[in-house]
Amino acid sequence: MDRLEVRLDGRGAQRVARGRPWIELGDLDEASARRLDGGAPGALVRVVGAGVDRVGLTDPGGPAVVRLLAGSGDARPDAAHFAALLRAARARREAFIDLDRTDAFRLANAEGDDLPGVAVDRYGPFVVLTITSGCLAPHFSELVAAVEASEAPAGVIVRERLGGGADAPARSVAGEAPPASLIVREDGMAILVELLDGNQTGLFCDQRETRARLGPRSRGARVANLFCYTGAFTVRALLDGAAETTSVDTARPALERLRGNLVANDLPTEPPAARSVRADAFDWLSLAAKKELVFDVVILDPPTFARAPQGKGGKKGGRRGKPVRIDERWGELAAGAARILAPGGTLVCSSNSARQPVEALLAAVFDGAKSVGRTLVLEHVGGAGRDFPLPEELPELDTLKVIVARADHGGSR
Repeated sequence: MDRLEVRLDGRGAQRVARGRPWIELGDLDEASARRLDGGAPGALVRVVGAGVDRVGLTDPGGPAVVRLLAGSGDARPDAAHFAALLRAARARREAFIDLDRTDAFRLANAEGDDLPGVAVDRYGPFVVLTITSGCLAPHFSELVAAVEASEAPAGVIVRERLGGGADAPARSVAGEAPPASLIVREDGMAILVELLDGNQTGLFCDQRETRARLGPRSRGARVANLFCYTGAFTVRALLDGAAETTSVDTARPALERLRGNLVANDLPTEPPAARSVRADAFDWLSLAAKKELVFDVVILDPPTFARAPQGKGGKKGGRRGKPVRIDERWGELAAGAARILAPGGTLVCSSNSARQPVEALLAAVFDGAKSVGRTLVLEHVGGAGRDFPLPEELPELDTLKVIVARADHGGSR
């Protein structure tokens, strides 16, 4: 295969030597930058510089103009190359995932597992490829062949999230098409997923370890799960012995899927064990405080955007406010949660905002609790599970932040 050759400047060579798998125009000398500007995606490029001899794929529309392949200058983006990486990624997961109890997990996390621009998820007998870069377009058939050779799935589904517009519909590209609804397992918990759904599958695998962490805290507890989506945190809490759960979301389909997940696990679907509330989380927190409701565990796992409470960004008198960024409202959200948190109770805060560093999230949450007279004790700061590794030199991809804190014994307000 013919290839271009580009040369790194001193800074670029240092970044690659430290392990950064992306090359930006500013990492190249002027002549190389001109050669790559406006080229087609997926072209094979030899990248050279001080102590560097690598191969990459062009990605002119992405955050990097070249994404490096694993290995030295003789690497090729063929089925054998991709299959070897997938087998190595699976071997790493087998060290910490009980595959007899879990069949929904991230098999390969893009550059974190040396696969540029593609995440590979296992959902039972199916594999889902999430493509985030055009660099793989000319090599897509090789990638699918590698998945079939290494994983032997019943079928392969692809989702494209290339930015610049609406995501393309998920589609089946090899083997069987998945059923409309499929039961998968996470630590023995049954969850219904929809692999051809236009938005999300119904399970965020990156929160598996956070759900497991809450197990001991759920036994006998009253649990509130806000922005509950399809209720994986709720189901996990009940399986771990929660006495009561309240799940809050604005979306009726999400609550319907929660009910399906409860049924799939032979769990109660009605109060007090499983109360579902269709409401804005801010509004519900205010109402819960007025009713003097108290919970032992409160989970806040909002999307990046959510609906504003009435009169705060939304039109007064309307049923729902306009979308607002949650990273601008974490103080209010934490204050509301602190009001209903039992003494010694657990608060879980999860943010997937790329523009909010963990320090800002911590400050907003702790200051929000303090504003209503509650003191929090930090117990854990984390992120996505171990099956979502990231290169240390790509901190901009580390978006998920999870905070677990314990309330003081001063009582709820």
